[in-house]
Amino acid sequence: MKTKYYCIASAGWVALMAFRATAQLVLSGTNYTQNFDALASGLPQGWTVRTDATAGFLGDPAGFVTAATSWNTPDGQFANAASTISNRGTNFLGDESLTVQAGCTNRAIEVQQIGSNGSDPGAAFVLQILNTTNRYNFQLNLDFLTLDVENRAATWTVDYAVGPNPTAFIPVGTFTDPDVFGKIGRTFTLPTGLENQLATVWVRIASLSTNIGSGARNMFGIDNFALSWQPTPSAPVVALHLNIQPIAGQVVLSWTNQNCVLQTAAEVSGTYVDLSAATSPYTNAVSESQRYFRLKAN
Repeated sequence: MKTKYYCIASAGWVALMAFRATAQLVLSGTNYTQNFDALASGLPQGWTVRTDATAGFLGDPAGFVTAATSWNTPDGQFANAASTISNRGTNFLGDESLTVQAGCTNRAIEVQQIGSNGSDPGAAFVLQILNTTNRYNFQLNLDFLTLDVENRAATWTVDYAVGPNPTAFIPVGTFTDPDVFGKIGRTFTLPTGLENQLATVWVRIASLSTNIGSGARNMFGIDNFALSWQPTPSAPVVALHLNIQPIAGQVVLSWTNQNCVLQTAAEVSGTYVDLSAATSPYTNAVSESQRYFRLKAN
């Protein structure tokens, strides 16, 4: 994997910005988690940050500052910032010093949007997945972070697309920055459209509309990205209907789903046994005060 580094200096600080040719993420097991705590070494595999993103355009790759960056850096960049939980596990208040922020090992990927570089609107955090072959029932858990409150907030859209060069992203849900420092966790059930795909799948958190308010924009970040799935599709729930009709001292049982086995027991909570030879309609002579029947799906 080749990484190019550029040194940028302004206003008395120096930051390391990396443009990384990031390989696609290959899924394994039944879940993928990313806490972004190793951002000092660059973006994780499969991740890019982008500008000029729209509902029909993935966005242009943008640079990422790997050096620890303070929450109130107003320079329109994607960067490595402290998350909202301290090394001791307590909540930050939002007024911590630069030293405390830089020393925090709990990191987050953040963006400070501006209007002149395609980030408001258009900023996007993007995960590229090689494929989702034989994977179903995806669920996404994600922490949304407000890291610097300037009273100009964005609405972020979680969406996805399929294919190497997507031209249409499907929205899954939205999150509106509450203008309050801290984190909010959200859970999204991803649509079946990204299941069992042989082609590239993109999952994106994007600012697709202009920030609301005036003046400087809030610093926004994401953390604790957790994607889970199942190796087989969920079996549909099938309603089983068993009809019972008394006729001339006998009981006739009938059902329509022939892939079921009729079972019987002397007590409602008793041990049920298969009547493996029974087919619908099934006639049973009444010789007891009570007898229970049920259907079992094969």
